[in-house]
Amino acid sequence: MAARMNAGAIAGAGRPAVGDELVLRVASLAFGGDGVARTESGYVVFVAGGFPEMSYTTRFTPGTSLTIRLLILASTS
Repeated sequence: MAARMNAGAIAGAGRPAVGDELVLRVASLAFGGDGVARTESGYVVFVAGGFPEMSYTTRFTPGTSLTIRLLILASTS
């Protein structure tokens, strides 16, 4: 699972900042159908519409303090 940061930097203990773009590989599905992936620093994130074993270019969107959801910008196999 490769992660590539664009303009936004991942700060602090690995929590991504709103607007950061990363390339992530979805490992599994969560209850409710979101894909589950990890950032390079190990932070668990949910990819809306993501399928296991697929890689996506994603953008972090505002979420609750406990979850981070990502929008898919592009898909790669």
